[in-house]
Amino acid sequence: MPDSSYLDTQNKSALDDFVQLPVSQEMILYLARKASQVILCGSSTQTLPPTPPTTPSLQDPALPSIECFITSLCKKSKVQVSTLMTSIVYLDRLKSRLHPDARGIHSTIHRIFLAALILAAKNLNDSSPKNKDWAQYTEFSIAEVNLMERQLLLLLDWDVRISPQDLYYHLEPFLAPIRVHHSLQYELTVQRSANNSHANRRPSSRSLVRRPFLPPPTPRVCLFIPPNPLRSQRSTYKIFLPRTDPCLKALRQRTKKRIREQGSLLD
Repeated sequence: MPDSSYLDTQNKSALDDFVQLPVSQEMILYLARKASQVILCGSSTQTLPPTPPTTPSLQDPALPSIECFITSLCKKSKVQVSTLMTSIVYLDRLKSRLHPDARGIHSTIHRIFLAALILAAKNLNDSSPKNKDWAQYTEFSIAEVNLMERQLLLLLDWDVRISPQDLYYHLEPFLAPIRVHHSLQYELTVQRSANNSHANRRPSSRSLVRRPFLPPPTPRVCLFIPPNPLRSQRSTYKIFLPRTDPCLKALRQRTKKRIREQGSLLD
């Protein structure tokens, strides 16, 4: 099992790349499916009031499907991926707080998604569209938009905090392929680096240094002469010469001859 810190690092890198992507049809379909799962809408065998309740004395406009509604809202508001996909956290949080028997009307899903998007925009951005702007982007009035936002805040108990773990969990279908892509790119980079280092490998600088040619050492001639040769009957000289060097043959003969001459003079 991978380390949690390592997985968080991968998710953070994948999330940074994900929020830079443009809004795609896949994201819109995913949002529409999540919004449709929050609450059941339409006819029901039980006579329960719609939740959240409709705006008094206001008629629901003729709304398109939730997919077309989200698509039109994204084009008009030019919402970014980070704000758009963060609304999933509020949708799932609202689903966990609603009663299982809660029912809504046809426009309930549209209202819930719009309210979640407004909360995400105000929570993530310092400057976000106002409610009157969202009313212009949709077919709802300003009073309806204000009521949607207020009802969602009450249902969420004003819990609008979003942690990175919330985003990692809800955006896993989008982050997983990016993590795989990053892993493949890293392995490919390592492989290319290894191949380049192997192909461009050269001898080390130490091996390229040309050492100067050193001639063989000159043989030394060591003559050990007694401290006072006049006291001895015959001086003793020890000569240490290499016997295999032909160049010193004449020197050796002259040295021996000089020693004999000195010895005869002492006699």
